[in-house]
Amino acid sequence: MKNITQSEVKGIFNYDPETGDFTWRVDRGTRAKAGDKAGCNHNGYIRVGLDGRNYLVHRLIWLYMTGAFPDGEIDHINRVKDDNRFGNLRVVSSKGNSKNLSLSKANTTGISGVFWDKKLEKWQVQIRGAHEGFFPCLLDAVATRFRVYKELGFDITHGVS
Repeated sequence: MKNITQSEVKGIFNYDPETGDFTWRVDRGTRAKAGDKAGCNHNGYIRVGLDGRNYLVHRLIWLYMTGAFPDGEIDHINRVKDDNRFGNLRVVSSKGNSKNLSLSKANTTGISGVFWDKKLEKWQVQIRGAHEGFFPCLLDAVATRFRVYKELGFDITHGVS
């Protein structure tokens, strides 16, 4: 099965890089009219079906704008999965994409990597399974977390609510 080309995507869709709107250029029978937003939400991302194949819209947008599918993953810089403004998209490795995650819903401190240790009654900093220390003061724990994240190349907003 051949990949869709930039000219095919431009023949089917319109795209506004300022708003991120990806719309149908042509009527799609009873499913959609020209000008309607293309795709549906799938786990927060917008996905569209073409010729029996599903595409993530942000990947089609990359093809639309650059002429090639991304060589890697597309990261939504602001971590909003359906914000497909071109300035919000960048190509990264899988590892790079994991460095710009939102805060886990299970987190109770508001800062990833910082946990309260009930037994020791201290703040613990643990990043990627590596223990970075215990701290009586939350501010010291948070400062350590930011220092280590910076050293590891994480996005400054990674894991912050």
